[in-house]
Amino acid sequence: MWFTTVRGVVWLNPDELTIQSTPPPVLVEELRVDGDSVALSSGGAPDARRESPKPIRIPPGRSSYDFRYAALSFDAGDRARFRYRLEGFDSGWFDADTLRTAHYGRLAPREYRFHVIACNNEGVWNDVGATVAFTVEPYFYQTTWFFILVSVSIVGSISFTVRRLATRKYRRKLAAMEQQHAIERDRARIAKDIHDDVGAGLTQITLLTELARRDPSQTDANLGRITDSARKLTKAMDEIVWAVDPQHDTIAGLMDYVSAYAEDYLRVADVRCRMDLPVTLPTTRVDAEVRYNLFLALKEVLNNIVKHAKATEVWLRLRLAPGSLTLEIEDNGQGLALGSGESALGSGAAPQIPDAKSQSLPGGRLSSGSGLVNLEKRLAAVGGTCKIHSVAGRGTRVELTVFLKNAASPVVAIGAEEPVN
Repeated sequence: MWFTTVRGVVWLNPDELTIQSTPPPVLVEELRVDGDSVALSSGGAPDARRESPKPIRIPPGRSSYDFRYAALSFDAGDRARFRYRLEGFDSGWFDADTLRTAHYGRLAPREYRFHVIACNNEGVWNDVGATVAFTVEPYFYQTTWFFILVSVSIVGSISFTVRRLATRKYRRKLAAMEQQHAIERDRARIAKDIHDDVGAGLTQITLLTELARRDPSQTDANLGRITDSARKLTKAMDEIVWAVDPQHDTIAGLMDYVSAYAEDYLRVADVRCRMDLPVTLPTTRVDAEVRYNLFLALKEVLNNIVKHAKATEVWLRLRLAPGSLTLEIEDNGQGLALGSGESALGSGAAPQIPDAKSQSLPGGRLSSGSGLVNLEKRLAAVGGTCKIHSVAGRGTRVELTVFLKNAASPVVAIGAEEPVN
């Protein structure tokens, strides 16, 4: 092709022409979340090669995301084609053709980057395109710290439950073992009582019967002795049955039997018995071993009063305290000359009596000190305490304390105090 100009002739060969097409710049114009426009950072600018250092933060619970984008090319015009993808959601590029909007529904909480590219009418693609980075924030229960807290709580709860179940299991085993030991102790005690009391009584009756057969002249005397032995056996059996009967394992059951025994025993000895007991006795449980040893200690005290105290009156009192009870036995007899202060019998030492003859206490268990040691052993067996207060010629008061819940260290103390009223 030839052309004339004022300066000469110009020629052009079309076969030698080279077309150079420029990729169109891309712009993310708008982001709308649930219909509300969100201010874009520099990441939405044309040909943005770097994301915004501070991505857009979207509150949790949003369900609609719309992106509007465009190609800034007059050559391409409406013939520009687009591709986009949402990094963190899409696995590949989506070919939008000439569509200039992208829509997404509810997104999981995390970081995202919307990337769009375009090509002109010549098919030349702008591979850089435009990007918009944003973060969908989680609810508090979707955060990492919440999952950690819940996990720790679950693990802790499981560990606590397992430990609690294991503890309960071992406690049940321990309780069963303790119960078994208690049963074995009761069986051993019953066997010992039967052997000592019933066995000895039956042996005595057998011997007396044999003597009556050999010497008919002494039959009446031997029969009387046999009758006395039979009565003692009956009373011993009654005590053994009462000790093992679970329906008497209460304070009321204990005091009913103790008061009846004390009244009958002192009446035979011609000693007046006065009771100072609560009008209503509680139904608090008392272990069989505790009440039995307390009863034996009471028998020991009453026996010493009748044998050695020369008393005309005895007071039986009951004091109740949280977790314990105290049985107090007081007489108006001749008392003990023990000096001032208190001395413990934990080592089994006998009290120091200045002059046993002047006190007219010959050979008695209490006067010799062995009775006090027996009391200490009785109460120590059940974790109780015993205190004896006395003044020569003014009477004696014995306090027997047992603990219903927590056993205390067994102590027996004796000492002088002011005259007993």
